Amino acid sequence: MNISYNQITSGNTQLIEYLKSFLMDKRNNLISLNISHNVIEDKNMAELLVGFSKNATLKRFWACNVKITDFSCVIFGTMLKFDQKLELLDLSENLINNESVTQIFKGIISNTTLNTLYLCNCGLNNKHIRVL
Repeated sequence: MNISYNQITSGNTQLIEYLKSFLMDKRNNLISLNISHNVIEDKNMAELLVGFSKNATLKRFWACNVKITDFSCVIFGTMLKFDQKLELLDLSENLINNESVTQIFKGIISNTTLNTLYLCNCGLNNKHIRVL
């Protein structure tokens, strides 16, 4: 499912709730979700990740430039520790700092399925690379 480049904003809680419910539905066999270039922000991303954590099929998730910050990245890091189906995660063009990257990488260490992580244009520097 690709809903990138729409006008989904942080105020559209009905759509976020629908996506969360859809992700949690056991009849759902969605393997790819792209929400890039929408204004999702941290509060709504946290809601989506509740649905994501209960999903058994999603393998690829793109969330480029969705206006998330450290808060969501810490949740992603925790989720990655336990998720054993996700193969691709793209968090490019979001505001991420040292602590967030550290949390994501800690999650990756425990993850056996993630083989592609995009953090393009997130303002990473040498400190971040040392964490790797």
